[in-house]
Amino acid sequence: ITTFNLFDTVGRYVGGQSKYFISLKCLKICSWARLFNIAAFVIFYIDKIDGLDTQTGDVLKIANLVIFAFSNGYLQTMCCCLAPMGGSEQKN
Repeated sequence: ITTFNLFDTVGRYVGGQSKYFISLKCLKICSWARLFNIAAFVIFYIDKIDGLDTQTGDVLKIANLVIFAFSNGYLQTMCCCLAPMGGSEQKN
């Protein structure tokens, strides 16, 4: 829980810095790509998978958790910052 909270907070902080803003198109791509990360998150935490009981498996689990937490904070902040501008890009 501490690792998730730490990297979620880091993601929110980085997302709040204007020099790290991304375009709406990139935000959409990253948001869709996060679906694969969520699937990997669920798969990694199923204990019955062979090969994830090693040290390499533990490193993969921690790395996936860090990516999951950081992308959670960063993408949420980007959505909140860029959502008001999304209406101006819609075509009638």
